[in-house]
Amino acid sequence: MHGSVLSTSGRPMYMYGEVQSVTEICKKAQQFLLNTKPVRTGLALHVSCSNSLKFDSQGILDGFHYKENLLDSFYHPMLHSQFRPDLLEPSLPLDGYRVIFTPFLLNLDEGNLRDLIEMWVLGGGTWIVGPLSDIRTACGTKCIHSPFGSLETFAGITLKYSIPCNRENLFPAEWKDGTLWDGHAWFDGFELKGAEGLAFYTEDARELSSLAASLTRKSGKAGSLSLAVFLRNQAFRNFSLRYVLRPV
Repeated sequence: MHGSVLSTSGRPMYMYGEVQSVTEICKKAQQFLLNTKPVRTGLALHVSCSNSLKFDSQGILDGFHYKENLLDSFYHPMLHSQFRPDLLEPSLPLDGYRVIFTPFLLNLDEGNLRDLIEMWVLGGGTWIVGPLSDIRTACGTKCIHSPFGSLETFAGITLKYSIPCNRENLFPAEWKDGTLWDGHAWFDGFELKGAEGLAFYTEDARELSSLAASLTRKSGKAGSLSLAVFLRNQAFRNFSLRYVLRPV
C-alpha cells in the first residue's frame, strides 16, 4: 500500500506529479548522464552483511554495532578527508584497487577473501586490516591455534594481550613521530616478529607498555598494515593521511 507511484486501485498517488517532474529533468540531462561514468579511486572498504549478523549473535564488545562503527570509524572519516572508497563484499574481485581497508571482519574466509587478499598484497596492494578482524572461524568459533586465523603469520606479529575497555585513555600510545593517538574501546598489544611498529604503548599503559599497537609489514613492493585499534574520527583521518593514503 505504501511507497508506490500508483495505488492498489490503479490511481496516481500524491507524488505522481513530482515523479513526472523528475522524469522531465532526467530527459533534459540524458546525454550528460549516459556519457558519465564513475572513476575508480583505487580505494576500497570491505563491508559484509553476513558479518553483521555474526556480531549481532555474539557479544564480542559491549555496545558495539557493526554498521554504526563501520560508518563512524572508517567510512565517514574517509569522506571527510575527501577520499571516496568503494564498498566491497568480501567475494568481489580486488583488481584495480591499491589500498583496501578490512575492519571488523570476523572471518576472512568469507568469499575466499583470505587467499585473494594475500595474493593481492603480494602483488603490490596495501591492506589495512583490523580491529576485530580474523578472530573467528567460518562457524563463528574462536581459532584454537592462534588468536587469529592467519594474521599473525602474514603480518609478522604475535598478539600478547587483547584488552577491551570502554574507559577513556586507559592505555596511552604514541605514533612513531611522537604524537599521541586517540584509541578507545579495544586494545591489542603486539610483539613484532618481522613487522615494523607504527605506534607503541607508553609506560603508562602498564600491561601493554612497550608493545606495538599499530604496525606494518612490507612484502616486496607490497605493504600489509594492521590498525588493530579503534581510532576516533580525527585520529583516524590523521593516521590515514600520515601513513596510508597520501602516497597513493
